[in-house]
Amino acid sequence: MTDPERLFARLVAGRPARLRELGADLVLEDTKITEAVDQLTAGLAGVRWNGGIAVLACLGAGQRVFVASCLTSWRLYRTGRVLDRLAGQVDAIEEWARSTIKVWRRRDPALDAGQVDSLRAAVNFALVQEYVVYAALLASARTEVTTADDELLDWLEDGAADDYRWALAYGGGRGPRVPDAAVNGDDGGWTPQGLGYDPASGNYLTTSYRTNVGDPEEADDDYDDSQLTITDPRTGEVVNQVRLGGAGNLSLGPSHAGGVEVVGNHVYVVGGGKLYDYDLAKINAAAPGATVHPTVVNESLPATSYATAADGKLYLGKWDKEGKEDAVWVYDIGPDGRPDLSSGQRYDAPAGANGVAVLPGNRLVFSVNHGRGESGALESYVVRDGELDHAGSIPVANLPEELIVTDDGRLVGINESGATDYAPWDTDGGERDGTYGDEDDGVGDTGGSEGRDLEDFWARTHLFDLPVGAFDSEGYYVEPITLDQGALDAFAAADGLDAVRARLSGLHLPASLLGEVGGADELSAAVDAALESARSDLAKLAPAADRMGSELRATSSDYSAADIASGLLLNLLLTRILQ
Repeated sequence: MTDPERLFARLVAGRPARLRELGADLVLEDTKITEAVDQLTAGLAGVRWNGGIAVLACLGAGQRVFVASCLTSWRLYRTGRVLDRLAGQVDAIEEWARSTIKVWRRRDPALDAGQVDSLRAAVNFALVQEYVVYAALLASARTEVTTADDELLDWLEDGAADDYRWALAYGGGRGPRVPDAAVNGDDGGWTPQGLGYDPASGNYLTTSYRTNVGDPEEADDDYDDSQLTITDPRTGEVVNQVRLGGAGNLSLGPSHAGGVEVVGNHVYVVGGGKLYDYDLAKINAAAPGATVHPTVVNESLPATSYATAADGKLYLGKWDKEGKEDAVWVYDIGPDGRPDLSSGQRYDAPAGANGVAVLPGNRLVFSVNHGRGESGALESYVVRDGELDHAGSIPVANLPEELIVTDDGRLVGINESGATDYAPWDTDGGERDGTYGDEDDGVGDTGGSEGRDLEDFWARTHLFDLPVGAFDSEGYYVEPITLDQGALDAFAAADGLDAVRARLSGLHLPASLLGEVGGADELSAAVDAALESARSDLAKLAPAADRMGSELRATSSDYSAADIASGLLLNLLLTRILQ
């Protein structure tokens, strides 16, 4: 009969900590690719021509580099997240195996031979079950790394193209990836919603909710819940993720965490007519996946759809389904960081408002959407004599939600359109065709994208950000110096992409990190193939960005209105860059 120790040794032969490190490395490289191509678009965003010819050249050449880079970085991110999740699963299996082997190691010396054999068989049976689970997890991870739904890839590609054009038009950029979003492969039934900013750490806080947790057919087991994720925007790393509980150590907290804001050590979350006050230090100290509970819950408030804080005031917004009673209330924040909710000033908000940011010059910017099938917008207003005067609008992706303003003067926002419940394939509350057929997923969703085509439904993979000045800039026409600066940014983007390629050359997933379990070699080969594919992509994309810089620099030296009129500039760029 097999010695349980031999099977146990195979189960604990992996190195989940190193597996987790490799996953984090890939997520970081995803962030570096994003930074590189965003530098390319940042340079091009400053270019304004008298006419559309050169703009078309940028859209033709730059978009090709941008979209391809986005798909490459997405695959790296997904692989990194798969490895990180697998590391946690391996940790759990190893702990399970250690608990099992203890039964064998601590057996009673008084047991007779037959009893020992029976115990050995029972322990071996348990370890074999753990082995089977381990092998299944490796196979599942391999499938995730090697396959991707065609509809999802189309969705990503269309969204990346929209991101690029938006960046050129408004000087916008991208923050970290939106956590808990199906479009990023992190789908667990969650819908991203709130966005907050911790100025002390520079981290972003996001809230997500999911509906019909448990059994929808059982009233006592049908509930909604929410979670909070802390992300480091510099690395894209998820620092922590916790469930949001209720008061008095109740397990259930906000059913629909509509907004989140940080004021000192207070983390305010709104939803369902309530304002929850959580302790930031306790959130940071909590174990991943743990439930945190609020210190205070304020009830029966007039507005709990979204929240923001600025200049000693807390802004609480109300979203009205009918679009008739949207409003925002403003409350003073005391020295202790708590708002005085006994009185507040009310302003009418634009219909469909789902978030608000406070800008210098007595200005408010609202994120507005009129349904999942309609484009979202950022609406700017000036507060005058207690009234809001409209001052401008910038389109954004579908379903924009909360907004924040960072210390370096960027307006950052989140979209919920990347969730499964709003995906283009989820038009009737069911899962996507081709994967689960037309079966209803049992989730109390809201009907997907209302039958819109992919190109009409723009879901963002990342938080979006804009310079605050985008709301008062009058634009400008190109001069040769701006073309030259665009060239420098393209060169920097090329260097950034090539640096990622070089670093990926040093990354590898040895099968030895995965334990002595069936499927380890196959997963190792799959991850290494994914890394090789990314290196191959970057080996083409970096030179393409470099050629773009060379052509922009050459163009800046002989740029003229005659060139534009004759179309020579367009031909020059397209023929040399789009090779």
